[in-house]
Amino acid sequence: MALTDTRRCLGPFREDTVVMYQSVFLNLGDGYSTSTGVFTAPRSGVYSLALTVYSDAGSPGATLAACARLRRNGGVLASPSEHNMQDQEDSVSVTMAVQLNAGDRVDVLLPAGCFLCDSEGRNLTVLTGAEEPPATIPCGSR
Repeated sequence: MALTDTRRCLGPFREDTVVMYQSVFLNLGDGYSTSTGVFTAPRSGVYSLALTVYSDAGSPGATLAACARLRRNGGVLASPSEHNMQDQEDSVSVTMAVQLNAGDRVDVLLPAGCFLCDSEGRNLTVLTGAEEPPATIPCGSR
């Protein structure tokens, strides 16, 4: 799956909110639902997940809060965040390999008070995921 959001900015909200990506440019197997914001693993295996979040404070000196939580079945896998007043815009990324079971649900949560931005065609806030092929042991290498 490869997802981005074409809205200019999302948030900040008073409550944690699941990010529902509007632009899905690759969704092999239809595991990602645009109506719920959830990717459901079609089969068990090791998946490579990468999340980049970008934010624009709007003006120099304003508080920047680019943050998100990458979750599996409601449990936090990673919490990339950038909070400061030195930058007008910034981004943060995380990439990981995760064992998922068939039916596991992966989503991105926008914590209360944080906001994410993007720019159409630039794909600055992106979630990608792919199942890794199973490892094979060549014959005669035991």
